[in-house]
Amino acid sequence: MISFKTYLKSNQSLLGEASVLDPKYGEGQKFMVKSSPTFAKQLQTGDVITVVKNKSGAADFGSGEYEKTFQLPDGKLVKVASSNSGYASSNFNHLKGEKIVPKGEDWESLIVVAYNNKKSGPEWDRAQKFWAEYESQAKTLVKQFKKVIKSSNLSQLGSSTAKLNPNWGGKDNTPKTDIIGNSNEKISLKKAGGSQLMSAGAAETISTFNAAMKIVGRSKPKLLTEFVDTLEEKMGKLNGGGTISAIEKIKKDGAKLTPQQKAAIAEMDKLQLNAKEINADMNKLFSHEYFKTAFCYEAATGAHKFIEQNAIANLLIEFDPDKGIITKDMKIVEIEDAAPLAKTNKFYVSFKTSSNKPYLALRSSQLSKKEMLGLKESFSFKDIVFTEMNNSKFGLQMLSEANDMQQLDEFALFNNLVNKVKNISADIKTAAKNILDKIMAKVKQAFDAIKQLGEKMFNAILHFLGMEVSSVRIRSSGSFPLVN
Repeated sequence: MISFKTYLKSNQSLLGEASVLDPKYGEGQKFMVKSSPTFAKQLQTGDVITVVKNKSGAADFGSGEYEKTFQLPDGKLVKVASSNSGYASSNFNHLKGEKIVPKGEDWESLIVVAYNNKKSGPEWDRAQKFWAEYESQAKTLVKQFKKVIKSSNLSQLGSSTAKLNPNWGGKDNTPKTDIIGNSNEKISLKKAGGSQLMSAGAAETISTFNAAMKIVGRSKPKLLTEFVDTLEEKMGKLNGGGTISAIEKIKKDGAKLTPQQKAAIAEMDKLQLNAKEINADMNKLFSHEYFKTAFCYEAATGAHKFIEQNAIANLLIEFDPDKGIITKDMKIVEIEDAAPLAKTNKFYVSFKTSSNKPYLALRSSQLSKKEMLGLKESFSFKDIVFTEMNNSKFGLQMLSEANDMQQLDEFALFNNLVNKVKNISADIKTAAKNILDKIMAKVKQAFDAIKQLGEKMFNAILHFLGMEVSSVRIRSSGSFPLVN
């Protein structure tokens, strides 16, 4: 053990004479012995004692309103009391360098205590061990808080948990709200230089993505209906309608083709419906600014994640405790309020093929609008293609051939039908065209139903195309990063 004089000489800036019972010294604070105190005569100069959680019951030494429990070097706990807050000041020096650094939830409690100017309750129970070292910083921060919020009283949710919506795929039930104000201010508090808005876990990101899809379907349905219309138009062109029929007539007439007609014919010949192209189109949709805004809104607030309203944040505050300042604040009440976050956070979506089995009800020749709506998200392009091919002798033959070649992808089958329509044989062309016409009739019926599904529209589109979100990668920057 080093001598007290040696320690004092090398650590003068870290030491200050202090009473061990002063209320400003909370749990975790340490004191070095200068001379043996009456309550522990076995202590020697240079020994260190630590303030710990107060023992229940009467004091082991003394009596009075000021009391604390100390852990001695041998591990023994002793509870000391006195009517004098300056008790034993000559026996100890406070080890200022031996302080515990507050974590995020500790700062929340420090801010609440300073804001309310009240040293009681669960917030004080947590804050008191840091109060001696961080009281000044907390009070400086509170001056900044009062410029940003209206509430006259704050409370801390702390490490509490909140009930998740049943359809939320993640398991993290920590509220987005850290501090609640009595003016309906639900603050998500972030420390500058390292805090993030959401968990980076796969289940959390995909659940947030699904919530964003619902928001877009409900608030900006036109984005999705335009995507559906474009897909339907592309499939219609493949089916030989409009422009393709006109071009085929030009080819049959044998007339000299213009450069534009040649280009159109070349375009027609290479038209294909494939998952890769659809994925690319889907990613364009996901990169739309409003979709990104919806994603960031959910990540910041938890509006769809939580059932309990207090768990849903509506104000982001980033602070720097060392400087005692609020570095940034942002109200997020409406979806559009999250637009600045969309500009500094990007995400990348990967898909996988879903394992949906054909929905047998689609085997009927025509479904009513009511029946189709009743299917909700349970119909797919794969269902339609396989059903209509199974309903035709020519289609069954094509399925058999495709099975031999292990080409049972619905997009490949659709493209194969399109190629059959270009066949020289009138019988083959007619048979293929009949199947394609029935497929397109069902496709149109399905798309019309999808457009009426509101917040379920996005999920219905993915299901229809046989796609599932397999992962969402996020790249963040700015003052409020989604993830670090």
